[in-house]
Amino acid sequence: MIEVSFLMGDKSRLTVKGHGGCRTEQGGDIVCAACSIVTTMIAQTLEDHPDVFAVESSRLNSGDAELVWKTAGEKVKDASLMLEPLILGYRLLAQDYGKYLNLRIMQKSSSSKDFCKTI
Repeated sequence: MIEVSFLMGDKSRLTVKGHGGCRTEQGGDIVCAACSIVTTMIAQTLEDHPDVFAVESSRLNSGDAELVWKTAGEKVKDASLMLEPLILGYRLLAQDYGKYLNLRIMQKSSSSKDFCKTI
């Protein structure tokens, strides 16, 4: 099972852990491969737009990835426009392959630094 956790806020964090276990007849894990592609695309988007994203840490290993970044205040709309289509990739995978992928997307509340709501 792949666990994808995306926390949006002043400091955003994407964590991807595990492997899908959805093997094809040819032997490849299609859910794991698809998650790897989406995660790599997000990492590349963060790297390609330093005017929008300040990457604090980036780890991309097999079965273990974590990206942490801040978004420039005036660039929040640009950041959303860039990341939403990529996050949709995880949503579609969870919709079609929920047996192999668990997706949690949370929004950090501006009223409390400890409270998150799942969206």
